Amino acid sequence: MPRHKKLVDLALSTGEAAAVLGVHYTRVAKMAANGQLRRKVLAGGWGGSKQKSPAVYSLADCEQNYADYLSMRALDDPWLRRPRTRLDERPPMLEKLRHVPQIAFDDACGTGEAAEILRIEPAVVLVYCESGALIARKPVDEARGAADRQSRWWILSRQSVEDRRQSVMQRELDGTKTGRRKFFG
Repeated sequence: MPRHKKLVDLALSTGEAAAVLGVHYTRVAKMAANGQLRRKVLAGGWGGSKQKSPAVYSLADCEQNYADYLSMRALDDPWLRRPRTRLDERPPMLEKLRHVPQIAFDDACGTGEAAEILRIEPAVVLVYCESGALIARKPVDEARGAADRQSRWWILSRQSVEDRRQSVMQRELDGTKTGRRKFFG
């Protein structure tokens, strides 16, 4: 199956990548460890907590791996590769991904990294995400995992965070920013 032209090389959560690949969500990390997928670990921002930092995966790599799987299955040799059991999750996930903010894999960052760039607390980044001040999205597969962890789990666009930082810096220079000075003071 050819790669979908309308989708950029999106940053996918583990569950989204699993649905696109047609595998169980625990298999995605193993595929990344084997070098089959590119993976980027996002800074969570709650350094004192024991939770793991979320990771994102490249849609282009998932599509390439799926195309390789289909070409191997076309050879019709059962010993080449075991059939994937969750192929029915792929079409609905690709449709859902068309309707979320398109954040490229190379542009993705986490709440902790955004908080460092903006020099604010990670909780304020979540408020910005929910209000639409930053280009961000929650993973489509948010039903998996602990509810507390998922309420903080956002995929943000680094470019929108940098733009927000520039606008705050400009307001500080102009003297129109309210509150404490973050960059010049």
